[in-house]
Amino acid sequence: MARPLPFNINAEKTVLGAMMIDEVALATCVGDLGEADFFDADRKHKIIFQAITALVKKHIAVDVQTVADELLNTKELDNIGGVDYLMELTQNVVSLSNMDFYVRILKDHRILRELLITMDSVRKEYDEEEIDDITDFIARADSKIHEITQKRRISNFV
Repeated sequence: MARPLPFNINAEKTVLGAMMIDEVALATCVGDLGEADFFDADRKHKIIFQAITALVKKHIAVDVQTVADELLNTKELDNIGGVDYLMELTQNVVSLSNMDFYVRILKDHRILRELLITMDSVRKEYDEEEIDDITDFIARADSKIHEITQKRRISNFV
């Protein structure tokens, strides 16, 4: 049986909670993260991140109440567990001083997911197509993998 794709639920919770209680964490996370960095199975963390970024784009302060209002407007509040879940996210934030560390965890897990999905795609291509030119096949696979690994190298310098 295949292992599930990697993610860190606690880092996701910490980042989302911090974004709702601290402007510096909010600026750091909105600037560095995207929806693909969140990977909880029921998508609620992606939905919450979307609501937070929507508020930022509208120049509306971000806190539990404004996020709840945004989610209510998009009819997603119940899907994420309601205001209680948003409160839980903020209450679980232990420290705001390590946001860069949590952002790095989320980005690393996203890159690893992309790499694994790409490797599955390469394997599927191998299984389903006749490989006439091995050199070309390897070059295409290498290019796809190199593109993903470059993301990590570039983001380590940012």
